[in-house]
Amino acid sequence: MQLVRAATLMQALTLCAFIGAGGPGQANADEGSGAGSAFDNIEIVDESLNGQVAILRVGSQPEENGLLTVFAGLKNATGHRLDLEVETIYKDQSGNDLNAASWIPLTFKPHEEKSYRSASISSRAVDFLIRVRSEKR
Repeated sequence: MQLVRAATLMQALTLCAFIGAGGPGQANADEGSGAGSAFDNIEIVDESLNGQVAILRVGSQPEENGLLTVFAGLKNATGHRLDLEVETIYKDQSGNDLNAASWIPLTFKPHEEKSYRSASISSRAVDFLIRVRSEKR
């Protein structure tokens, strides 16, 4: 229980620092492109997307109901339409997966920025991994 509280407090402090730096409405973070990104909680699954998808921000916030809400800011770094899929895997304090994630389609216009949000369905969620891939047709 103490570990969950400590992890939740750390995520809340991280989010407060993030909001103080400009928050999710502004792209103050360095843009990444998957493998070169400084964000630990997001994975670009398809190598072909390197240089095409910029990661603007990634974060989480514990809600009053005990569930973890996560977000990511993504940008199409190309001059053409980009069809992606995004999923979130929530993890407990031991690093075990808590859900079988579903891929959610996201379509970007050229150079468009979008925010992705997801909420856990378990109060045991203290960590997460957002995965991004090209849309499977």
